[in-house]
Amino acid sequence: MKRHAIRLPVPAAKTALLAAGLLLAGPAVADEIQLPAPVLDPAGPVIALWRPDAPAPGELQLDWTDSEGRLLERHRITLAEPQAEIAARLDLRRARTTAHRLTARFRPAGSGAETQAEARFFVRPPPGWPQYQVIMWQDQPAANLPGLRRLGITGTKLLQPLSQAGRDGAEQRMVAGLRWYIENLATDFYAPYHRWMPPRPVTWLFDQTKARQRRNPDDLTVFHRQPSLSDPAWLASIEVRLTETARSQAPYRPLFHNLADESGIADLAAAWDFDLSPSSLEGMRAWLKERHGSLAPLNRAWGTDFPTWEAVTPALTRDALRSEAAVPSWMEFKAWMDVAFARAVRAGTNAIHRGDPEALAALEGGQVPGWGGYDYGQLAPAVDAMEIYDGGNAIEIARSLNPDLRVLVTCFGAGTAEQHRLWRAWLLGVRGTIIWDEDGSVVRADGQPGPRGERFAALWREQTGALGAQLLAAQPAPGKVAILYSQASFRMTWLVDRRPGGDAWVERDAEAEGADNPWRAATRRAARALVGLGAEPRWITPEALAAGELARDGMRLLVLPHSIALSDEEVAAVRRFAEAGGLILADVPPGERDALGRRRDAAPFADLVASRRLRLAASLQVEKAPPAEMAALLAEAGVHPPLALLDAAGQPAADLEIRLFRSGGMTIVGIQRQDGAEGERPMELRLPGRLWARSLRDNAPAVLTDQLVLQLGPIEPVLLALSAAPLPAPTLSGPAQAALGDLVTFRLGLDGTASAAAHAMRLDVVGPKGQAVPLASGTVRVPPEGTLWHLPLALDDMSGQWQVRATDVLSGQAAVAILQVN
Repeated sequence: MKRHAIRLPVPAAKTALLAAGLLLAGPAVADEIQLPAPVLDPAGPVIALWRPDAPAPGELQLDWTDSEGRLLERHRITLAEPQAEIAARLDLRRARTTAHRLTARFRPAGSGAETQAEARFFVRPPPGWPQYQVIMWQDQPAANLPGLRRLGITGTKLLQPLSQAGRDGAEQRMVAGLRWYIENLATDFYAPYHRWMPPRPVTWLFDQTKARQRRNPDDLTVFHRQPSLSDPAWLASIEVRLTETARSQAPYRPLFHNLADESGIADLAAAWDFDLSPSSLEGMRAWLKERHGSLAPLNRAWGTDFPTWEAVTPALTRDALRSEAAVPSWMEFKAWMDVAFARAVRAGTNAIHRGDPEALAALEGGQVPGWGGYDYGQLAPAVDAMEIYDGGNAIEIARSLNPDLRVLVTCFGAGTAEQHRLWRAWLLGVRGTIIWDEDGSVVRADGQPGPRGERFAALWREQTGALGAQLLAAQPAPGKVAILYSQASFRMTWLVDRRPGGDAWVERDAEAEGADNPWRAATRRAARALVGLGAEPRWITPEALAAGELARDGMRLLVLPHSIALSDEEVAAVRRFAEAGGLILADVPPGERDALGRRRDAAPFADLVASRRLRLAASLQVEKAPPAEMAALLAEAGVHPPLALLDAAGQPAADLEIRLFRSGGMTIVGIQRQDGAEGERPMELRLPGRLWARSLRDNAPAVLTDQLVLQLGPIEPVLLALSAAPLPAPTLSGPAQAALGDLVTFRLGLDGTASAAAHAMRLDVVGPKGQAVPLASGTVRVPPEGTLWHLPLALDDMSGQWQVRATDVLSGQAAVAILQVN
């Protein structure tokens, strides 16, 4: 039991807090309790101040309870003489829930009356992104929120955080122990052409704009985006809004602040000739000056004769469809719009960071690479987190171009295909799932699990548990293979494909623009063929290619999927790569146009084709090509994946995805069948030498081997840990006895050299009657040097024999400590 009798004058720090208005008062009663803030960090002690309305000698009792009703601390203090205030120290390391209550009862000496005071406070979640997040999008009544956690759901969205409803919603979530993210802070700016405004359809403004264009094709104001992404007044207004929101939410550490959902230059990834507004053209001209230096080089590149920079205007799509002469300025205008969109997003991200340097800025509803600002070479580095619809290899591309990006996906469906997709996303390095539950199939109206909730609960619990934490702490391990991500080639491919239809392009919507095309098909085929052999690629931008990153990073194989438009600098970099011994793969002769779409007089790589340094590979030209060709090309290039999966005939197994992660000296391998597979399938795993191998999703021990026989089902992956050294077992040490109310400290470590940069361990606490104690249990990240872990015993917990079990994810071994609690 914690007893303190502290008599302190008002400290200078407390006076400063009072002056700043940062002390939280309890309900309006005669006495009051003051805390440093409404939301506190659980890192250590804080001082609570009890201030009586009428100081007198007597007996004071301060009780700290959590939202589960557990009595964490009780302070009994005898006041021999009147005191203006009493300070009590609270050790917030005891906190295992988010919501807490501090209650004061004071009985003056010689009086039968009692005065009371109360203050509520919350404990902040840890910084960063320590676990996989499963987020319910649809709002739930407060009574249903605690039940979400039983399904493995960790958070929700929150709208209008500065309103009273938003503040009430935040408090309800904190009481339930749920995280949240802030939804749709600036949809009016980032997504005006795809915005939900009942009773109108979500695309009403874009539909209206297209109707105007049909009525008068010569009215170029239909290509003025409202608002312009380059409008300084709008940018300033949005930045103020975002900074204010982030600052107000900083004490609560929301998961992220979503700038907009399904944003884009126009409607999602629809093609449109935005933005010809004055602000956009002014920004474009400044950008062109940076690229070309002066007007003369620009006129040469575009084939134009603009007399001044103020006269510079780009060609429109209708012009580029009709005339090759218009293509260069159209190509550069489209590149500018991708830059303008990414700059506007970066401005929003910076505004969030100004309000809260710890906060993450996000975009939801990320589209297929292509139009609408979805040049992931520009967009992925402009934001901290993205929820992405995984078309056109968008997740792989975004994660590769910004390894720090926190990617989420949305769960819409219920069947086996959806289960396969969610498992696959996890192996792509996704860090969270947003649940769309419009029909209540995940959580029913009464708060009970629906059929979808029951089906996915095991997956979500696995992702949010210790195994998920171990995977989250590892880094993707691409091989010595690069795929060029060429947005210029996408634009040129689109233009060539649209020419037969002429002006019909204006009727295409975002769904039409998400369809397959030769650029996306070649990209998908290349990625699938490489990943199927364990040679996960790295995606590289034209700028990185030209800067020599292939040589810097020791790449051996370069893939140019439908790369029909390459700059002179890219061509030179590809040639240097070939001269250094690198092998190049393509589906069509690359670079027959430059990055502005101008035809070259001669194929730039004809000699490399003749010398077989550049191959037109069948693996990029047909769907699901047999893996033998790509396996042979990898071997020729000197790329040797760290494992091989063979079928019954001893040939490279087809229709697989193999994802590799590294953490310290440990490799984690995720192996999953490609979508559409049926039945169980045996295959042989061959390693380059004898390694310690263990399946992470069952209880089998590690074995020292150079081959394994695996059984792969059609949906769920196999996860393997591979290590040259034996996998160490966990160690757990601490006191043998403790008293109720103690904060018991244990030391977690390993009995040998750490296999990974950090080991995730599952801590299971069992009470005297054999009952699990979920509040005390959880996942702990253990670095090689070990770490301390605290078990807070409440004053009203049960006495008797307690058990703490630490299970290491990688080795599967456990350590047990017995604690006698008196």
